[in-house]
Amino acid sequence: MTMKCFWFFFYFSIFFIFLIAGEYIYCSMNFRFIREWDLGGSDIICGLFSTALCYFSLKKLMRQALKEEIPLYAVIVIFATLSFLSCCFLRLNLQIANGLLDNSPAESKVVMVNHKESSAFGGDVKEGLSSIAYYIYFPDWDDKNKNCELLVPFTFYYSVGPGINVELAIRNGFFHIPWVEDYRIIDH
Repeated sequence: MTMKCFWFFFYFSIFFIFLIAGEYIYCSMNFRFIREWDLGGSDIICGLFSTALCYFSLKKLMRQALKEEIPLYAVIVIFATLSFLSCCFLRLNLQIANGLLDNSPAESKVVMVNHKESSAFGGDVKEGLSSIAYYIYFPDWDDKNKNCELLVPFTFYYSVGPGINVELAIRNGFFHIPWVEDYRIIDH
């Protein structure tokens, strides 16, 4: 692998990072998955698919780099970086396609908040850039044994608590992965 190829991969990775950042901002405002299985399952499937895709598309290039005595750790770092970036890209595009191609009508579901948490990563950008994410948790409306999480703005987060009912406008999603179009507190 020549230095020219290295710089190509470097610039390609920087472009990919900016593209993923833009998609992440768009996805944090729209089309958020809420079921925990949908969140984890889509991450696992996209991760496995992107790793296999990178392996089969870069296999010849990796062998050539090792023949040219480029250290194994450098090849592994480049492979892992491209696999991670492609996983993020696939996952975010899955989320965007699930929402943009969805033509199902919104259904109203009433759920009761179990608990709420904040996290130092994954904040919402609807009310400005913030790294702090505010989540409310509630049981799935179809299966009470499964949980859902919803990223909400801090103003909504501080106005709800355990036992409060929230009305969700749920859309089915193009890939049948439900997402929340809108939500509001139900006044008693």
